Amino acid sequence: MLYNHLTILILLKLFFAHIITDFILQPSKWVQSRKEKKYKSIYLYLHGLIAGVLSYLFVAKWSWIAIIPIITIIHTLIDLWKVYQKEKKELYFVLDQLFHIISIIVVWLIFTNQWETLYKKIIPLVNQPKVVGLILGYTLILWPSGILIKELTTSWRKEIEKDAPQNGSLNQAGKWIGYMERFLTLTLILLNQYSAIGFIFAAKSILRLNPSQQIQSKKYTEYILLGTLLSFTITFAIGMFLIYGLKITK
Repeated sequence: MLYNHLTILILLKLFFAHIITDFILQPSKWVQSRKEKKYKSIYLYLHGLIAGVLSYLFVAKWSWIAIIPIITIIHTLIDLWKVYQKEKKELYFVLDQLFHIISIIVVWLIFTNQWETLYKKIIPLVNQPKVVGLILGYTLILWPSGILIKELTTSWRKEIEKDAPQNGSLNQAGKWIGYMERFLTLTLILLNQYSAIGFIFAAKSILRLNPSQQIQSKKYTEYILLGTLLSFTITFAIGMFLIYGLKITK
């Protein structure tokens, strides 16, 4: 089967069937039963069967009857793995969906015979400096930049914690705010939407520098501004390198 809009439509239908199965046709009673009874729960297998049948009906390729048992088994095994994970439920939810997505793509590749086409499209991409540069840029602004900012502000953070050790902050909220802040900022830079970056900076300043909170001292305000400016400076530097050094955008 040639690579065309019909093959992409099949992939989209498979994803749609998964979304319907996992998020609409799955009562809380079924989820609770799987958590309590695990592999003994009949709803575990019924849910997997629905995923397989719905995928078959959505694709509407009636000769592809093998889709039903393949997706049923894969979906059931992934869900079975998930019910045995007790800690970090948010992480395992993400991994669960990631495994489903990967399995759907593999099933799509098998039935549409797109392995060679996919290979021919991916290999040229990974050999392009722009693509590698983008991956490198986003990787840098997420993890290495976060560690750098943390190290540069350690002494000030300790001083703040000494003055106000019980600040009522959510666990690791600052780290995730930083991730999203730098991701959005770099994306807007690459899209040449510099005015929108001001809204991110202003929103963060308003929310994080609320004078009504008791712990908002001058030191705390300076610490937040310093961390924010460091975050924006690093992201801007990486963004300018991608734009002018690697010619990511025209």
